[in-house]
Amino acid sequence: MEIDVPDNPFKSKYRWKTYLSPIISNGVEIDEIVGEFVLVKIVHFAKNEKGNRSNFLFAKDASDEEYFVHLQYLTNCEWQDWVKLREGNQLAVLSFDSVKGKAHHVTDCLMINT
Repeated sequence: MEIDVPDNPFKSKYRWKTYLSPIISNGVEIDEIVGEFVLVKIVHFAKNEKGNRSNFLFAKDASDEEYFVHLQYLTNCEWQDWVKLREGNQLAVLSFDSVKGKAHHVTDCLMINT
């Protein structure tokens, strides 16, 4: 727990066992997604001052547009799935607010099974 390494799961106040299983329990299959969703890939997670996983991330779509995604707007995500997400995982964004010169602020999103 005291070893200073990036993403040390033992430093988290949450149960470290949730990190052990790579299976996302609440994700949807990519072929189940219909409608106006935009597919994005996670590019990085924000770090908090303790080095644990923060509750927001940044993702990009195929056109290299950037999206700001907060855990609370992932409809099918709980903390135990959030900690299993990795850079490169896909999300399906349904709605977002655009601010000129900044990442799109996502207001509705789904996790996709990998």
